[in-house]
Amino acid sequence: MKWGLLHIALFISTSALFSQPGLTEACGYYGDNAKFSREELCPQLGYDSYEEAEVPVANIMEQLGLRMNFLLVRCANINNAFAVNLDGDIGQIRYIIYDDGFLDRIGMKAQTDWAAISILAHEIGHHLNGHTLDGQGSRPDKELEADEFSGFALNRLGASMEEAQAAMQNAGSDKASKTHPARSDRLASIATGWTHSAALSAKYANLSRNLDYTTYAKMWFEKARAIEGDSEEDHINRVAYYGKATEYRPDYTAAYRNRAKYLNELGLHKKAIAEANSAIALDKEQWNAYTEKARAYFGLEEYDNAIKYYTVAIDNRPDQRAGDYAARAFAYLSKGDEQAAISDLENALKIKPDWQVMRQQLIELKR
Repeated sequence: MKWGLLHIALFISTSALFSQPGLTEACGYYGDNAKFSREELCPQLGYDSYEEAEVPVANIMEQLGLRMNFLLVRCANINNAFAVNLDGDIGQIRYIIYDDGFLDRIGMKAQTDWAAISILAHEIGHHLNGHTLDGQGSRPDKELEADEFSGFALNRLGASMEEAQAAMQNAGSDKASKTHPARSDRLASIATGWTHSAALSAKYANLSRNLDYTTYAKMWFEKARAIEGDSEEDHINRVAYYGKATEYRPDYTAAYRNRAKYLNELGLHKKAIAEANSAIALDKEQWNAYTEKARAYFGLEEYDNAIKYYTVAIDNRPDQRAGDYAARAFAYLSKGDEQAAISDLENALKIKPDWQVMRQQLIELKR
């Protein structure tokens, strides 16, 4: 993970961070020490944080329904991450101090961006568990609680257990110290947190499945269908209402399909593909969804894919449609294949003989 792309200056005075002399006790991610000098915590006179650290931290707090009441501080060359409370001009302030180079190195070793996020989650766990309040820094029991929180948080964000444990696999020590447990114990705590979160998610998912939201889903679906206009605002409203239908019924195939249609009308082709894929995942014979997927690829000028999915619809739909043949004809024309386009237009006119626009197009191609 590259942490230095977007800079967000905090503009906090250095006196607020290090107003006390001597050693400070902090909760570090790893090591065998709890007491740190100013240089070990943050040698720079000024300090800052970056969006690529702020965003995952904000996501973790959002999952918990909490506001971020600590400051993220980026300090180079400390090769660690710390949670610490420090006296400032307005009383004690909570900090998470991290070395973006350290996070990058762990991420490269682990070959996953989740490694860096798990380290930040671990330091959040120290603050939320009150570990920084006693001024004693890292202790084995604190580290295991913070590890458990990191496993919980990463499951909430969508990481696998292996991804949640990746940083510890590459940064933890085989042997325990006076401040930090051995890697095996820490991995076990991460697994405990991850499993706890997964169990809660499954519990709430089961509760949700037992609630019948069909009436609400149909209400939004019909509200979308009742819109008669063809303006951009009309299409935006359709997309929104079909989206509400799928919120109440995640298995509402027709809502995904129709949403794809109007996303295409808005020119949002990549999103249309995603909605069409959702419909197809629920019903592989949802031929209209294949048509919308083909339309989206045509809009993206990916003509081979457009032809591919129009062909799926044409070859499998029980009631063949002139529109599918005509649309595929234009995809062929975009690739310069006039003979294939002529064949498709002829098939379209067999189904819809009075389609004068397509008949004129065919005449022009045959000249």
